[in-house]
Amino acid sequence: MLNLLLISVASILSIPLMVIGVELLISLLHKPSLSKEVGERKGTYKILMPAHNEADIIENTLSLLIDQEVSASDIVVVADNCTDKTAELARQFGVTVLERFSDANRGKGFALDYGINYLKVNDSPDILMILDADCELNHDSIIRSVNKAMSENRPVQMTYLMRVVNRDSFSQRIAGFAWLVRNKIRPIAV
Repeated sequence: MLNLLLISVASILSIPLMVIGVELLISLLHKPSLSKEVGERKGTYKILMPAHNEADIIENTLSLLIDQEVSASDIVVVADNCTDKTAELARQFGVTVLERFSDANRGKGFALDYGINYLKVNDSPDILMILDADCELNHDSIIRSVNKAMSENRPVQMTYLMRVVNRDSFSQRIAGFAWLVRNKIRPIAV
């Protein structure tokens, strides 16, 4: 009786592992459908970047954007409740910087709302792209995403992964693998 119970529990617990295994196999067979050609940009866009104390990384992110030929006038940084030099560093790139301070309304949602309301009044684009200040981008990812959103007339989500390095703890490596499965492999397999 005990053996039957253990086999039943083990079988039930193995189902999620089998699902992940099937998803991994499907993703190995998947051929990416993105065209290698970038093409001309379609429509207008703005990049809205909420940033809370991102002085250590914001220069790198803005440099990556400008290297992709994103105009500084197309970037709006919301320096949200910052106590560091995030706003000052972002201004050096010529981007629009909105500083927001509120002890009662803290967090990314409030920063995004602030930036969206600013864009509604000042310069409403065809496409609004939201990008975290600590993101790293592949070459041409901005223009590809804008063009895909315009041509399909729907929201587009870039692949969002965590960078894992050898010095990371075991739990950080597990989290990185979980993000890979959730945000890259699972959408392919579904």
